Amino acid sequence: MISAIRAAFGGDDPAKARVIAKNEVLEWMSAPDLEVRGALYSKISNAQCVKHIQPPLQFDDYFGFVVPYLEQCIEQNPDGEWADSRYLAAHQLVAWINKFWGDRSVPRSRLAEIRERLATLYKRGDADVRDGVINGVLEHLFENRQVAAFFQEWERDPDLSKAYKDARLWSEKM
Repeated sequence: MISAIRAAFGGDDPAKARVIAKNEVLEWMSAPDLEVRGALYSKISNAQCVKHIQPPLQFDDYFGFVVPYLEQCIEQNPDGEWADSRYLAAHQLVAWINKFWGDRSVPRSRLAEIRERLATLYKRGDADVRDGVINGVLEHLFENRQVAAFFQEWERDPDLSKAYKDARLWSEKM
C-alpha cells in the first residue's frame, strides 16, 4: 500500500502526482499499519501533495487521521521508515495544535478533545510516553500562555498535576 500511496502522489516529485480521489485517501487513512499511515501522513502534510486530492480533504478528515496517528506514534515510538518517532510526532502534534488554536473556525471542542486525548495518553503511558507528552508536547505548547491556561484543569487532577507544573516551569524559563 505504501508504494500505491507514493505513486499516487508522484513519488518524490509532487508535480507528477495524479488526481487522487478523496475516497481513496480516506481508505488509506483507515489502514491499521502504522508505516502505511506514516507514508500517507508525509503526503497529506505537504501542501504541494494535498492539492491533488479531489474533492479536498476537510478539517474533520485531517483531525480524524492526524491526531490519532501522532498519538499512536508518541505512544509506540516506532523505528520504521515512514512512521514518526515519539519526539518527531510530538513536535508535529504541537504544530497541528498551534494551527488549530490560531484558526477560529476550528471548534474549541476539538481542542478540548486533543487535551483529553493527551491526558489519557499520559495516564496510560509508561515513563517514556509521559516524558514525551511533557517534553515533546506540553512544554512547547505552553510557550503560548493562552494554551497553557486552556490546560489549567490538569493542575487539579492528581495524575496530571505534575505534568502540568513541569511543563509550565520549562515554558516560564523561555
